[in-house]
Amino acid sequence: MPTRPPFRVALGTALAGLVLLLVLLTAALIHLPWSVAARRNVTEVAERLNGEIVDSVRRELTGLLGNTAALAEALRSILAQGAISPDDEADREFIFLALLRSQVAVSRLSFGWPDGRYFGAGKVDDDHIRMSEVRDGQLRTDDYAIEPGDAIFLERRFVPSSFSVADLPWFVAATEPGEPVWVASHAFPDSTEPSVTVSTRLVQYGRYLGVVGATVALTRLSSFLATLEIGNSGTVVVLGPDGVIVASADPAEIAEAEAGRMRRLADFATGSEPRFAAIAAAIVEGGIDLHRPPPTLLMRTSAAGEGYFVNLARLGFQGWVVATAIPERDFLGNIERNTRLLLVMLGVFTAIVAGIAVVLAHRLIVRPLRQVAGQLRHVEAFEPERMRQVPSRLRELDGLSTALMQMGQGLGSFRKYVPAELVRTLLAQGVPAKPDLDARELTVLFTDLAGFTALTEKLGEDVVPLLSRYLELATRAVVEHHGTVDKFIGDAVMAFWGAPLPHPQHALDACRTALAIRDRLAVARAAFGDAARGLEVRIGINTGPMLVGNIGSDERLSYTAIGDAVNIASRLESLNKLYGTRIIVGEATRHACGPGIVVRELDAVAVYGRRQPTVIYELLGMAEAAAAPAWGPTYAAGLAALRARRWDEAIRDFTRVLDAAPDDRPARLMLDRATAWRMSPPPADWQGAVILDSK
Repeated sequence: MPTRPPFRVALGTALAGLVLLLVLLTAALIHLPWSVAARRNVTEVAERLNGEIVDSVRRELTGLLGNTAALAEALRSILAQGAISPDDEADREFIFLALLRSQVAVSRLSFGWPDGRYFGAGKVDDDHIRMSEVRDGQLRTDDYAIEPGDAIFLERRFVPSSFSVADLPWFVAATEPGEPVWVASHAFPDSTEPSVTVSTRLVQYGRYLGVVGATVALTRLSSFLATLEIGNSGTVVVLGPDGVIVASADPAEIAEAEAGRMRRLADFATGSEPRFAAIAAAIVEGGIDLHRPPPTLLMRTSAAGEGYFVNLARLGFQGWVVATAIPERDFLGNIERNTRLLLVMLGVFTAIVAGIAVVLAHRLIVRPLRQVAGQLRHVEAFEPERMRQVPSRLRELDGLSTALMQMGQGLGSFRKYVPAELVRTLLAQGVPAKPDLDARELTVLFTDLAGFTALTEKLGEDVVPLLSRYLELATRAVVEHHGTVDKFIGDAVMAFWGAPLPHPQHALDACRTALAIRDRLAVARAAFGDAARGLEVRIGINTGPMLVGNIGSDERLSYTAIGDAVNIASRLESLNKLYGTRIIVGEATRHACGPGIVVRELDAVAVYGRRQPTVIYELLGMAEAAAAPAWGPTYAAGLAALRARRWDEAIRDFTRVLDAAPDDRPARLMLDRATAWRMSPPPADWQGAVILDSK
């Protein structure tokens, strides 16, 4: 069973880590007791803050209720003493308007008759008062614009109404003799805004006339709550015994109340508003019954992954409870900032101490070792030309660097005999240096220089620079297009694509390489003058399943590709001589490239050594840089006619091609073939392919 390699760490990292650990342990011993004491103090601060908030809400509520009750009593006294009659429209509107303007906090003054009639004045906003009267099945409203020292009449409207004040709780509660009564109210002829109304019975000279009411909108209390500073991001709400949000500092809840809607705290238990959810969670966790809440209670809870201080306190009115929710981070902000500051200071101190220790070790040991390791990576990557001497004050390291340089010189000589890029790839993939073949679909390319044998006889030793230049440009073209040079065979080059690394566009890149070799040879040929005037390259390309990998013996290996598809590529290269072409690709390569190349179908042949015919194509260019010749369709038509034994039609088409391109060797060959077969047709079982009996 293989053993797990031991864990290793860099020397500089180990030294810095040790110093850092010692400093952090010291900091923890100092910080932890301080943090515990700070959090204890936070709880005390939260209690004081919540106490101040509750006192403020109580004072505000007392003031609102007191002013509202006083205004209701003032109106009752005026009506009871007979200063005006409730039925006197002009005086009544003047008194209601004057009294309502005198108290900013009061939202509405109302009077209801026992028969269900209603009259009232309500504030639409700070600059707008609306008088409302319901009688005889109609609602009359008069709107006034409030200006300093005056009220300007705006408009009067009449609409049908079934409103009856006799059914409203605030009216019913005051019909019997007794003290003024506070009642939650919502419905008025022109408003459904949640509010509370104090109502009192109106008796004039012993005769019951109706009920006087003064109303304060709950949004007034909400507006006050919105002015309170509840930490940095806390909130405060007033809850009714049934969990209804009576007032809230949250703007969204104020808008809901202005629209006549009152939501319950339970609606936020899912965390849609984390602060409300924290209050709901505290009530559930504490088992609190809002009908019998404790005088005051401070709890810690969480919502949406954040801790909160939640405080509940009774207000002493209508069973209301004031609740605050303040995120812990509002109190812990200073602690967290101080903690961060401490950590920064510790980090700076640690960096200085660790830096001094690391610099000393780095200069003497770590840096030279890293440089030597870098040179070894050049050896691993088979890049001896990048190796450099690493001087060191330590004798052992200096000797190691010298030995590495001598190794690099040896590798530099050796890499001239093998494809360096191939070796790098095999090393990177971890391919073992032993005979082993793998079946893959590859594209293989063979090149040959036409007329090179005659040129060798003519130039002798002077042919070496020309051959070297050609092999160099061919190699560069293969490598630039992600191919692997397999071997040089005299003036021939064998290369393949798709191994050792997979390459999805191996056929296209092989075609690009062939065209690049053809074009670069044309440029290089001009540099050699008349001696190389007729030098041309012939290239065959084929795609198919092949065996690729290391082949040879334990003493010597070659990374190559073998198989029938390789042999066909070699035969295709030779066919260029027959057809007078430069680049021939096989049927599989044509299909693999698809529309990426421009080709001309040459023929269907059974190459030497194979009885199975294959369609061959002349590569004319890449689709993005070349276009098919205008006579291409005519050649294709002639080829189809030839295979269908329509000799006259084939002769006509190939003649037209030669009229357009007199030097086209394939058209001349096909014309001669059609002419001969017209005189002596091939056998009846001929399938349109030509069998070649020589290479």
